[in-house]
Amino acid sequence: MTISNTKRRLAAGASALALALTGVVAASGAAFAAEVGPDQPGHPDEGSLTIVKHEGSADDAGDGTQQTINQPVLGGVEFTLWQIGVSDGAGTCTPLDLTDPDAWAKVPTTGYPTTKPAGTTDGELCTVSDTDFAPRVGTTGDNGELNFGNLPLGLYYVEETDATGAYKMVSGAQVPVSVTSEAQPFFVTMPLPADGDWLYQVYAYPKNQVTEGPKKTINEDATQAGYKVGDTVAYEISQTVPALKAGETEYSSASIWEHFSPGMQFGGLTSITINDVAVTDYTQTPATNATDEVRWSLGTTALAALKEGDVIKIAFTGKVTAVTSTGTIENPMSENPDDPGYGSEFNGTTTPTPPVDPPNPLTYWGQLKVNKVDQDGEVLSGAEFEVYPMTDTSCPHNAPATGKVASGKSDATGVVLWDNTAPASSPLGLWIANSNDGPLTDPSKDYCLYETKVPAGYTGGDVTQVTITPGTATMLDIDITNTQKDGPDLPLTGANGTLLMTIGGLGLGAIAVGVYLVTRRRQETEA
Repeated sequence: MTISNTKRRLAAGASALALALTGVVAASGAAFAAEVGPDQPGHPDEGSLTIVKHEGSADDAGDGTQQTINQPVLGGVEFTLWQIGVSDGAGTCTPLDLTDPDAWAKVPTTGYPTTKPAGTTDGELCTVSDTDFAPRVGTTGDNGELNFGNLPLGLYYVEETDATGAYKMVSGAQVPVSVTSEAQPFFVTMPLPADGDWLYQVYAYPKNQVTEGPKKTINEDATQAGYKVGDTVAYEISQTVPALKAGETEYSSASIWEHFSPGMQFGGLTSITINDVAVTDYTQTPATNATDEVRWSLGTTALAALKEGDVIKIAFTGKVTAVTSTGTIENPMSENPDDPGYGSEFNGTTTPTPPVDPPNPLTYWGQLKVNKVDQDGEVLSGAEFEVYPMTDTSCPHNAPATGKVASGKSDATGVVLWDNTAPASSPLGLWIANSNDGPLTDPSKDYCLYETKVPAGYTGGDVTQVTITPGTATMLDIDITNTQKDGPDLPLTGANGTLLMTIGGLGLGAIAVGVYLVTRRRQETEA
């Protein structure tokens, strides 16, 4: 066989071999330097394979050059590379020598391999023993890349061997993802024929289909359902249906659960939709009186129509039962249904932690305690109050006609007991803020406190603007003071009147004595 014939054979097989590199054809990246073939003078003695792992489904094959792929990269995916050789039929596997033109006839040029070669018959492809070439194992990094360098010239088999640790970078954090379809293994030669040139630095772009966990948000489209403990917060959990795994032909189960964190319990189901179409074929467990945990499972009919990419949405409410010590109620995604949190499963497999962007929603709550006293600090019972959210820059002088949050009445100790619970209690738990965008800095909310009934004999106070901050340690504890009213003027009696009369009487007596003495002296003079 002449050298020219050999080159024609290599050129003919170049594009076919490229099909074995899992990846996509995109805009070419960095240009590569032209190199000579493996049997030409001055050829490099070794090369490298760079794997760049992306999310998505496999499209067209790559050509071995560096590419720009506009899809998220995946870290934490393990690959193993083996050198491939030819069996002598007696247990020896000799690396394929690609400096020999005839050896290229052994190079697979179509399709993807299903397993690494393990031929034992003379002339079959086999895997080179560890003593001659130890398998190379590596894991993709945050940038999705893994480099196998210093590879001797030859044929190699590359396989994705572990994707359980797969993750992608979101806002600088590693976010786990669930791989639902592994990349196909592939062959690669070193060097790789490439459109009349030779690549000694080869790039491959295998992809994985991944499943992210559900995303939970506070429903900003819903009107704020309440402002006090005992009211509800509207939530929505959204889950994109993952692809079926290898060997699966249908969805046998699909469910979403919510296990409420301390301070909240199930309020009620609003709706279940798939692609924004209402679903009635589902089961809620428990069917009624759910408190800490509830699960929604699709029925047989809904499962039969379910397909990859469908979006399931569960809209429901959570009832606030208490103000937590920090004032926040956060219900993060959980992979364990027995832990507080939310999650989903398909065909018995739990989906992983969702992206941190957007983060888990938070709702903030605080407390108000009102004490009723007089001007001397003595407690007063029977005073009645109402609380309204402040909707402007200040509280109006009179209580609004609508929007009352709670009513309360001071007891024998002067403490206002609120009607948000049965029996009425103190303090009053009040809503502050919701956030779907992560923790808020120093959240607070203003309310208007009105005294609607004043104890008998006391004057009423003006409206009081109160500012509520999160948590129990920062509870707002205030005194509302009433001043005793003045009584009517009465006639001068009693001790004061007696004293004046006594003083008057003494004065009259003194005058009488004086008159007597003057009269007597005058009589003595005349005598």
